[in-house]
Amino acid sequence: MPTATANGITIAFDDRGSGGHTLLLVHGHPFNRSMWSPQLGSVADAGWRVLAPDLRGYGETTVVPGITHLETFAADLAALLDCLGISSVVVGGLSMGGQIAMEFVRQFPDRVEGLLLAATFPQSDTDERKTWRNAMADRLLRDGMEGYATEVLPSMLAPRTIEANPAVAQHVLTMMRTSDRAGAAAALRGRAERPSYESTLAGVVAPALIVVGREDVFTSEQDATRMHALLKGSELLWIEGVGHMPNLESPTEFNAGVLRLLERVATSAKKPDLSGEWALDRTASSLSPHASAFVSAHLRIAHDEPRFACSARFATPDDAVEFSFQRFTDGRDGNPSAPGTSRCFWEQDILVSEDRMGEGDGTVVMTWRYDLSSGGRRLRATERIRGGGRDQDNVWEFDRQ
Repeated sequence: MPTATANGITIAFDDRGSGGHTLLLVHGHPFNRSMWSPQLGSVADAGWRVLAPDLRGYGETTVVPGITHLETFAADLAALLDCLGISSVVVGGLSMGGQIAMEFVRQFPDRVEGLLLAATFPQSDTDERKTWRNAMADRLLRDGMEGYATEVLPSMLAPRTIEANPAVAQHVLTMMRTSDRAGAAAALRGRAERPSYESTLAGVVAPALIVVGREDVFTSEQDATRMHALLKGSELLWIEGVGHMPNLESPTEFNAGVLRLLERVATSAKKPDLSGEWALDRTASSLSPHASAFVSAHLRIAHDEPRFACSARFATPDDAVEFSFQRFTDGRDGNPSAPGTSRCFWEQDILVSEDRMGEGDGTVVMTWRYDLSSGGRRLRATERIRGGGRDQDNVWEFDRQ
């Protein structure tokens, strides 16, 4: 079992496989890294490296009594990656682990290649739920884990799982019984103070997968569909007949979903490079009456994922318009001081840049889609403007210079 000293604690972790991409799996409460055992071999066999650490206070990692906020858990994970020389990962978690994964995204968006959320939800706790978590922490410190584990097992697993797969039920029960009471209590108190992650999810542009069991008593259908709506282009996988532990209750179906996510990440990493000098081929372009006034155009693009920067000059017979901009495909705002909002993302191999300006009936949305063809020698820039009485559609064809 490897360990690493990171962020002031000793972290125990499993490390399987190799390759250019890494999947980081974050366990839930009150479990440990062994909950990911059915995933490690499958992911490693697919050519990925996979890490499954014990969180602070759990398993064989250092216990720090008191309160452990989700920010601290995420910082521990980032420090572990630093120790291992890993710059970015697909991060995934189940239940509390899913919320820690969301916190990781919030703190370290540049380190996230993809996101896996299983049996979790992004909302913060209500006052009533905060009170319950703190009371439960008091109980665990006073009475230990034994009674709690027996009590919550039927909520963790579907009845069918408990009856038909006693080995899984015993595994879950053992993880809960053997968790350190001080570590579990500290996590409960910290989890009660977490923020909402809805705005964080709305800013994610990386591939994402949401997995929920149909009989999960903690993650509702509304929770799942809300996350799916926030995570643009995500996959929502419902697994029938399982509860709060879909990775253990239905590992084959769960693993198949994870491998689809990893394939999407690997594919999205191989994006075309739009860098270069580009000159307008006006005869091949399809321009609106307004845009037809331009007799020439030139683009200078510097593209180094996730940054896309463009300097442009559009000329009429009498005048010229020059402008420049930058966008980021990782969700960062390339021009935060400008009015309105902008975003940039990939749709397969097409780079999409969208700017939204104004409010209400005066809202104007300008969308550009950049698509390479002819072996990288031709760039098609499709422009669409809607709103403010300025509806236009233009197709600008550029040749590499």
